Amino acid sequence: MASNDNRIRQAYSEYLGRPASASEVEGWVSGRYHGGGIDDWVQAIRTSGEAQNYAARRGAATNRTTAAAT
Repeated sequence: MASNDNRIRQAYSEYLGRPASASEVEGWVSGRYHGGGIDDWVQAIRTSGEAQNYAARRGAATNRTTAAAT
């Protein structure tokens, strides 16, 4: 379903900071990566180790930018 594809791609961009590959989108939509529905998949992406690492890197970059500006 196209809307699920778009939500997966949006979640990758927002929470992982990178585009989702076609095979990653297919893995989610087919249920191969995680059961449930689109909200469950987005939650799994959002709470993944990769997402946590991205958030930490992004926060560190923000902290460096803020410190340099002061």
